[in-house]
Amino acid sequence: PLTIFILLPQFLLMGIADSFVEVGKLEFFYDQAPESMQSIGTALFASTLGIGNFISSFLLSVMTNITGRKGHTEWILDNLNASRLYYYYALLAVLNVLNLIFFLAVSRSYVYKRETSEAFVGHSNGHVGTVTAESLALPVVIKDHTYEKEQQSM
Repeated sequence: PLTIFILLPQFLLMGIADSFVEVGKLEFFYDQAPESMQSIGTALFASTLGIGNFISSFLLSVMTNITGRKGHTEWILDNLNASRLYYYYALLAVLNVLNLIFFLAVSRSYVYKRETSEAFVGHSNGHVGTVTAESLALPVVIKDHTYEKEQQSM
């Protein structure tokens, strides 16, 4: 006889994976969205959890109705020993593989937004400028035009 604890490893793994995914998703929405859409991006991030729960409930209801037709045993019953959960979890695995393929296709064509940061560059007469991450590896000096003219006149 099966107990509900047979699902414990799956739920533990999903919980651990969820904690990593949610942090990365929030960072992505905050980092890559235009400034005017950052609040909308974080709101979309929060709403994906709710949408996922609705889709999960919908999928469960649909699969129960489809598999119970024509006198067949439903995949998900009140009795775990009579259920065919392995079919349902196989379906979820196939959907996850399809999702991974879609993710890989989209991520290959995605172009990341360039990272910029405000930094002091140069010496005491340098000024604050926007510098790309690539140029931070090189010694950069931004001089004030008036400073250059003073040096030339001396």
